[in-house]
Amino acid sequence: KGLWSAVSALKLDALYDATVTPPIDSGPETNMLTLARGLPCDIHIHFERILPTDIPKEEQEFALWLYHRWSVKEERLDRFLIEREMLVHGEEEKTLRIHPSKASSKVMYGAIVWYFFCAFVFTIVTLRNGWYRLFFGWTFTFSGLMALLGAVLHAVHFKKSTHGR
Repeated sequence: KGLWSAVSALKLDALYDATVTPPIDSGPETNMLTLARGLPCDIHIHFERILPTDIPKEEQEFALWLYHRWSVKEERLDRFLIEREMLVHGEEEKTLRIHPSKASSKVMYGAIVWYFFCAFVFTIVTLRNGWYRLFFGWTFTFSGLMALLGAVLHAVHFKKSTHGR
């Protein structure tokens, strides 16, 4: 319902449908961390530009259209697992080689340093001012959210994904 609301309310030039998958037999692990560190890796991406005139306006028609889009994505991923290509229904392949910037690793490390700096300052300020309930409440809440996030990601990615490793 959120996507339908956004698409129907916004004046879009186009909507882009992207299907992303790492290669089956990739050497270095292909993930966001590898890219953020600026290391080269292979990743397969299929983009499709959808014009606003091709998107149904009614909510029920949009739901059926979106279900069809997901079934095409599944077909694309199934084909990739078998034939190592994501093209379906006579599409053309275009190859584009993208090299991650060496500065991307600096940005990632900078973000990590900034996070720990903010956590350190928060700890100092809360403990110096005697705001122990705030400090421990934040610590337990953050730890609980991280544990919950880990459990959800594990359940979704490793147990329910038909295309995960």
